[in-house]
Amino acid sequence: MSAEPADATPTHAGSCHCGHVTYTGGFDLAAGHIVKCNCSICHKKGYFLLSPTSTPSFSLLTPSSESELADYQFAKKLIHHYACPKCSTSVYISGFFGMGKKEIPFMAVMANTLDRRLDGEPPEDLRKVKIKYIDGRHDQLELLDEPFPGGAW
Repeated sequence: MSAEPADATPTHAGSCHCGHVTYTGGFDLAAGHIVKCNCSICHKKGYFLLSPTSTPSFSLLTPSSESELADYQFAKKLIHHYACPKCSTSVYISGFFGMGKKEIPFMAVMANTLDRRLDGEPPEDLRKVKIKYIDGRHDQLELLDEPFPGGAW
């Protein structure tokens, strides 16, 4: 029996390849989507980004602090790309999208790091989750159904 109300966002557990980094978060895969971006780092790392229903619903379990993770930043250093310091799996990103003079906060996990639902229900089939595309190369956050130039399916 599920511990969550039927309309609650399912809580998922996730981890890196070796299990050193673990987390939980609320992700609505039935109603949501995975985002692919055409910026250089997202494209080269093959990111499949999945945002929690709210940033507070994400909780890093192990290690106990982000300071114990590998953290890569570049250019304006607005975004942290967190990875396991042992197996190098990219686990999540957080920071701010720089949109002109605005900085828009965001956080997303790599969808492929989800392991299971905590309510005991079978995990969602990621093949059935809609993929949306953004033009991060040109700082455009409009979600489209097809990749932008320089992106990939």
